[in-house]
Amino acid sequence: MRFTGPRALILVVAVGAASCGIAPLRQDDLPDPSRKEARAAASAICAQAAERYGIERMARYLGAASDRPRPVARAFVRQVAAVSDGWEPYRAAGVRGCLAGLRSASS
Repeated sequence: MRFTGPRALILVVAVGAASCGIAPLRQDDLPDPSRKEARAAASAICAQAAERYGIERMARYLGAASDRPRPVARAFVRQVAAVSDGWEPYRAAGVRGCLAGLRSASS
């Protein structure tokens, strides 16, 4: 089964979180399928992961090219796209959201 849009983003994080110790999100917490919600979800998820595990660990887990914010954000969205159908409209929003989350966690 493949998932679409922001729900796939949440799925990737829930699976990754379960393997890292973060409690998975409930179905009720999933965002509506919109660009704004995809950005907000990516921001919250990336901020929480960076605060809890650090950007270096995120980069290793996601297979990012480096541990700088932009490659990590791109790797995050790549993981989402790998398990989703119809993610294309949300790619840019996901990267922007993840970047915002990573930056907020580092400040």
